[in-house]
Amino acid sequence: MAWKSLQTAHTSTRSLKTALPATTWQRSSRSRAARLSSPSSHESSLGLIPWLRDVGLDEEDSVSLGDAATVALRGWRRGVAADGARPLRVAVVPLPYLANATDFAALEAEPSVDLAYAERPGDLEHADVVVLPGTKDTLGALDWLDGAWADAVRAFATHGGAAHHGGAVLGICGGYQVLGERVADPHGVERGSERAGLGLLPVRTVLEWEKITRAAAVTLRPGALFGRSDAVRGTGYEIHMGRTVATAGTESAFADLTYGDGSYVVDGAVSANAAIVGTYLHGFFADDALRWVFVAAARRGAGLRPAERLTPYAAQRETQHSRARAFAVERVEADGAVSAAGHAAGETIGAGERLSYADSIVGPAPNYSVRPMKSTIADRSARRQPGRRRTAY
Repeated sequence: MAWKSLQTAHTSTRSLKTALPATTWQRSSRSRAARLSSPSSHESSLGLIPWLRDVGLDEEDSVSLGDAATVALRGWRRGVAADGARPLRVAVVPLPYLANATDFAALEAEPSVDLAYAERPGDLEHADVVVLPGTKDTLGALDWLDGAWADAVRAFATHGGAAHHGGAVLGICGGYQVLGERVADPHGVERGSERAGLGLLPVRTVLEWEKITRAAAVTLRPGALFGRSDAVRGTGYEIHMGRTVATAGTESAFADLTYGDGSYVVDGAVSANAAIVGTYLHGFFADDALRWVFVAAARRGAGLRPAERLTPYAAQRETQHSRARAFAVERVEADGAVSAAGHAAGETIGAGERLSYADSIVGPAPNYSVRPMKSTIADRSARRQPGRRRTAY
C-alpha cells in the first residue's frame, strides 16, 4: 500500500475539514463510503480507511508546516533565559521550495530542542543553531537570500546567536550548496546561470542532470559536528542533483558514506573553526545515534547543560507504523470481504445498509482543530517566479 499517498490525501483534506461543519464533513464521508461499498460502483477500491490520529507517517514535504514554530519564536523574542537547562534553539531558514522538511520531525520530538522556522532575518539572533534546509531550487534560494537574510546568516556565523556562543550553522543538501562559494548551472538544470554562494564553506557546486538517490551507512567524522562530537555510525540517504567539490583542499569532511554495493564516498565539509557544517545527507536526524550526538554537540557549543532526556524516536516511529499497518489491513480486509460477498451473491446492497456499513468503518466525525497553513514569505516570493525548473534537494 502507498503509505505516503494515503497520508498525502489526509493532509490535503485538512483545510476542507476545518472549513465545513462537522455534520457536513461526516455526511460527505459517509456518501463516498456508500459509493465505494456498493457492488454497482464503477470506482475500484480495496477498502475505505478513515483518518487515524497520531500515526506518525511523513507529511507531504513542507505543505503541513503549521503554526507551532510561531509560538516558539514568540518565546525566543521575549529574551534568553539564563538557565543552562533551557531547550536548544534551532532556527530553520525558510528557503523557497523547501524540500525534505521531514528531516526535522525527529529533532522536533526531542524535549531538549526548540525548533522553529524563522519568519524574519532578525529571528536568527535568538537561535543557538541555524539550519539551511534542502531546497528544490538552489539558485532561486540564493536570489531570495540575497540581502537581509544572507547578512543575517553571515552575522550569526561570525558573532553567534542566543547566548553569544558558537554561531553553529548546518546546511543540508541544497542548504549545503548555498553555503559554498559558487553554484553553477552550465547544463540548464534550473536556469542555466551561475552565482556566488554565501561563502561560508570553501566548496563549489555544479548542478547536473543526474539525480542521485541512494541510502547510505554513515560514519560521522570525529569533531564533524561543531568540533564537539565523537565518531559515530548511523544511516541516512541522498537525493540531489549536483556535484560539490572543495576549492581550498584543506577543509575537513563531515562523514564517510558506504553504499549497498560496497562503494563509499566522503561527504560534506566542515569549516576551519568547525562551526559551519555542510552535508548532502538527509534523514540523519531520524537516526537516534546521529541525532543524539548532534543534540549533545550543539548544546555543549551553546553553553547549555547536557539534555536530561532523549527521545527513542526510531522505536516510537516503528510502533506507530505497525499500528497504521494493522489498522489498514483490518479495514481493507473487512471492506473487501463485504464487497466480494455482495458480488458473489449477485446482490445489491441497499442504501441504508451501505450507510450503516460506512458508519461502522468511518465512525464519528473527528473534532479537527488544525488551521489552514499560512504561506511563508519565501513561498509567496517563489510563487511570483513561475516557469522555472526545480530540482529536488
